[in-house]
Amino acid sequence: MTLEEAFRQYLIYISIQFPKSEKTIAGYRNDLSRYFQFLAQKEIDRIDQINSAMLEEYVRVLARDHAAASVNHAITAIRGFHQFLAFRFDEPDPAEYLEQLQRTQSLPVYCTRYEIEKIMAQFGHSPEDIRWHAVAELLYGCGLRVSECAALTMNQVDLELGMLRVWGKGNKERLVPMPKQTIKIVREYVDTVRPLYQKKPTSWLFITRLGKKTTTASIESMIKSVCIQAGIQKPITPHKLRHTYATHMLEGGADLRSVQELLGHSDITTTQIYTHIDRNRLRTAYDEGLGKLMDQEGENDDEI
Repeated sequence: MTLEEAFRQYLIYISIQFPKSEKTIAGYRNDLSRYFQFLAQKEIDRIDQINSAMLEEYVRVLARDHAAASVNHAITAIRGFHQFLAFRFDEPDPAEYLEQLQRTQSLPVYCTRYEIEKIMAQFGHSPEDIRWHAVAELLYGCGLRVSECAALTMNQVDLELGMLRVWGKGNKERLVPMPKQTIKIVREYVDTVRPLYQKKPTSWLFITRLGKKTTTASIESMIKSVCIQAGIQKPITPHKLRHTYATHMLEGGADLRSVQELLGHSDITTTQIYTHIDRNRLRTAYDEGLGKLMDQEGENDDEI
């Protein structure tokens, strides 16, 4: 089978027979197109000409200029491609033993409580400030993904009960409590700004002055701008506010399983990255307490 035909069959499979999101399909398409360019340089145009040594070489080439996460994403796409061909067309699978790169787990960037206060203090009382303040409060106060925030509709928000119904990854639903401050700001936006901006009936919670849906790109740009105004040097994004939410929840005594549910993580191991904060805090408290205890014991020994 030619590479061109194999690629066509695989795209049909992930688009129709085993549907993936448009974003996922675009990612697979980009990864596989880059892979095919590498094979073309070696004058490979058929699946049965590919061997494991070529794949290992390709991974080494990728790893020179790309982070481990990007390389592993490409490996996942290549594995899926060859597994499909092996299963559906009985083609050889040169990626069967292709292993992903070991990733060093970096600790998430997050804001301190003081930095959150500085961010929220940047918003004034104009309609635009109120809108963006409500967005920022939901990102931090409810730990939303930026896509979840932008996609909120009016019937997902219950300001009386202080609850948010969120549709996350995999179309999974979760209920998230809203802090009192968040309820206050969102209510102000809904009562005063949204009616001002609404040009025709729409269910979107956050709309622009033209009555259109607020985009994820505009939210990301707003957070970056506000953090610069607040004098925060860290690279804060909407997702970093989500990290901050999880971190502050754990610091406040929430258990890991509850934080997992609030974030909408399907696997608790994804949530465990945030436990480093709590461990560090406990270690500091322990060291300080033990140091004081040892000092006291030393004084008592001197007295004896």
